[in-house]
Amino acid sequence: MSIFDSILGQVSGALGGMSGQQSGLAGSVLNMINSQPGGLAGLVQNFKDKGLGSMVSSWVATGPNPAISPQQVQHVLGNEQLQQFAAQHGLNLDQVSSQIAQFLPVLVDKLTPNGTSAMKATGIEFSSRPAAPAGDWHTGPRRQFVITLSGRAELEVANGQKVPIEAGNINLIEDTTGKGHITHNIADRIVVTIPLAE
Repeated sequence: MSIFDSILGQVSGALGGMSGQQSGLAGSVLNMINSQPGGLAGLVQNFKDKGLGSMVSSWVATGPNPAISPQQVQHVLGNEQLQQFAAQHGLNLDQVSSQIAQFLPVLVDKLTPNGTSAMKATGIEFSSRPAAPAGDWHTGPRRQFVITLSGRAELEVANGQKVPIEAGNINLIEDTTGKGHITHNIADRIVVTIPLAE
């Protein structure tokens, strides 16, 4: 499962489910956060610059997530960005602002699980994973990013979903308990593993 899919799944679970349209919009917002200067830290700074620093700081922290109004969403993100989202998802400006207001606090909260916008790595490892039949169910040894530099694989997760993995994919592995996942290396892979601090 990619890091984006993992985050969106957590957001959907926290909200009791999202419609396909909401999920698509949340994905667009996540892409915006990832691609803007400074990433998530840049978004946090934007909130602070617009006078909403205490609100976004509460989302980043581990406590409750105060609500944001559609008008405040428009104030922070701007009409140009919201109009782009509206065109992408067949919504008007008010609908886009209202839907983003529903999930943005949870989205930022899930992007900062330890009360910080930074994920701390404990190292980096390069390895070769030869093509082989699918293995057995297993959990991840720790929370970690796995970056596939070359090759191809398929990951089957606990709910039965099969996730294709291609060169260039960044996957967050965090199923350290429970059923875990099955990895099928379809073609020889070179991967970078980045363990995360607890």
